[in-house]
Amino acid sequence: MFCAQCGAKNADNSKFCSSCGTPITSIQNTALNANTNLTTGTLTLLISQAPSSLLGKKGEIDLIINGNSIDKTLEFGSSKSFELKPGIYSLELVYKAALFIKKRSKAISFTIEAGKDISLIATYDMLWGRFVLNKSF
Repeated sequence: MFCAQCGAKNADNSKFCSSCGTPITSIQNTALNANTNLTTGTLTLLISQAPSSLLGKKGEIDLIINGNSIDKTLEFGSSKSFELKPGIYSLELVYKAALFIKKRSKAISFTIEAGKDISLIATYDMLWGRFVLNKSF
């Protein structure tokens, strides 16, 4: 089951989130577990063009959902869609600019509902040197 506050995955019998400490109620658990039998929803991730200072540079953009690496083939200026079961998710991007240099975005939580689409936009912030994630409505 997933935490409604931060999206972290927890054991089915958890009373508190192992990541943020938020109490997990049986109502949340029942609703999330019941939703897993429904149809999927679509997450579309849009990644902005590379800032001029990064043009022509190679780097790896790693998509992480609920702490698991999902896709390392993302590029600046691309978009990709994923089918996900209904539930609460946490997403972050890691930009690996060099062998030992990784820039991690702040995680963003979102809810997937059956038959609904959600879009997230990732822009690279040169000041902080990391991706900033925003929901698109």
